[in-house]
Amino acid sequence: MNIYTILFLLFLSFVYPSLSAQNDNLKADSRAMKYFTLEQVKSMEPFQIEQMNYLFGASFEVDDKTEPCDKCPEINLEEIDIKGLSRSQTERTKFYLTDPGHPIILYSWEEVNKKLEEIELKYKQ
Repeated sequence: MNIYTILFLLFLSFVYPSLSAQNDNLKADSRAMKYFTLEQVKSMEPFQIEQMNYLFGASFEVDDKTEPCDKCPEINLEEIDIKGLSRSQTERTKFYLTDPGHPIILYSWEEVNKKLEEIELKYKQ
């Protein structure tokens, strides 16, 4: 399964109730498991699970340059689901998850694809 297949499944798959899956001791991110079945995850190579985990859990950051307002709800990084947000090809994109809210910044597709390639290369060495 290549990265384009993973991305295709990520954006087009149905929502599944399963919360966790493992393959070779690598646990899938619970946010990703909303969009993949246990069977799909078990059929993935370990590097693909790590790529999926990166997409859901580390392909963004909280904007620490913007001071949150007094009424802004706390951000729980473990609950941020970026699936419905749009990334720019070349530039980072700022999103507010709530109104009022504290922004998160999605990394560009260029940055994400570079990291996904690094993950794959790490497993092929």
